[in-house]
Amino acid sequence: MNYVYCSDLKNYQVLGTFLELLYYLKVTKNEDPIPLVIVGARDANKIPSLKSFLSEKLGIENGIFQTNDKISFNGTIEKIAESLTYGITNVKKLQSLEYNSINIGTGIASSLISKYRCTNLELIKIRNELNTYTQQTVLFLETFQELASKTVKPGDTIYIYNGRHYNTYPQSLFCEQLGCNIFYYERMNSWKNLKIQKPRIHDFVATSHIVKNLWESTNDNKKKIIGQSFFDKNMNNQFTRNFSEKLDINKNIISFFTSSEDEFASLDPRICLSDIFEDQRQAIEWLINWAALQHEYTLVIRLHPNQERICTKDYKYWHTLSGKNVVLIPSSSKIDSYDLINRSSKVITFLSTIGIEATRASIPSITLGNPIYKGLDAVYEPTNIEQLNYLLENDIKTKKKENTTPYGYYNLKQGPSLDFLPHTGFASFESYPEFLNSKIS
Repeated sequence: MNYVYCSDLKNYQVLGTFLELLYYLKVTKNEDPIPLVIVGARDANKIPSLKSFLSEKLGIENGIFQTNDKISFNGTIEKIAESLTYGITNVKKLQSLEYNSINIGTGIASSLISKYRCTNLELIKIRNELNTYTQQTVLFLETFQELASKTVKPGDTIYIYNGRHYNTYPQSLFCEQLGCNIFYYERMNSWKNLKIQKPRIHDFVATSHIVKNLWESTNDNKKKIIGQSFFDKNMNNQFTRNFSEKLDINKNIISFFTSSEDEFASLDPRICLSDIFEDQRQAIEWLINWAALQHEYTLVIRLHPNQERICTKDYKYWHTLSGKNVVLIPSSSKIDSYDLINRSSKVITFLSTIGIEATRASIPSITLGNPIYKGLDAVYEPTNIEQLNYLLENDIKTKKKENTTPYGYYNLKQGPSLDFLPHTGFASFESYPEFLNSKIS
């Protein structure tokens, strides 16, 4: 049996991708997917509309639809949540929180970090919201366990959206216990393709094998042209055109391009983001200390534009970075990143796509993390401090430009295309939640 799990009928990204996956499985693959929909009280009145929509548009008559408030406890859910979160004052403690022998804290932390765009949450200040998320996590997990235990068998396939949040991560762990065949799904390529994969979405090392396998197995005689076009589009998209200023510095530059932290700040502990450093912050602090001892190089740190909208505490950390031979470009700057790449002797990244784009620009590129393009021989991949020191302090050649092409091809061609929306008569994915609301009224 194939189950497609959905836990949010308000978020158009979740709902839209859920519907696209059902269409792909039902129409393209001629399978009989079973919607497994568990929602909170907020979305309970949308379930009849969703059932009607699935029947009318996809011919799906069978499914499992449940609200998470049907579960009963000995005592109130509020007291259970308060008991679970008692004494939890920081994210690290939260990430180890368990319920029913299932880790629930990692998903709660991930959701709260994303909501507040803050990796160092002051949990004491958001105690009420922490308890609310914990309540919902317990309700979602209990409901999922009850339904899955009755219906899902070892060897059955279940599709889970993203898999890192409070209402999906604990479910993924329970499915592992059941012996399910788990796939994670999401949208990619600017809402043109479905990403469906066995590795967790943020397990970039495992995903890198998908990149290589796609390239090696495809018979597409245009794959080189398509792969190259990805980089051309990145350099000339609307977002890129907003940045046109040049850095006014006449020194030998090594540049570091940061990645946004909130998406990978709380993940399954089995995922390794770097072979050298615990996280991006440890990496940048090491680089600042290294730069202070240099005479030849200036370290230029280009903060990601998305870091302009992070919480005050994280913003202060990144925007007050300083050191000898260090130049900081704030997130609000209109400095052209591609111009900065071309002016750099070397480019350093943690997980950023800029790392592989530097190679396209014929600039030596070093990654300190484990990005999706790892293993393509497109960037230097040091595995210890000694190797990193050597790469920084010696002349190194740029990796072959053609080694970047498989990554470009993956970004444009991985996964089935999103084909359901044109059959609905809706103008955009944002219309799905609105449609369910209109059916209610």
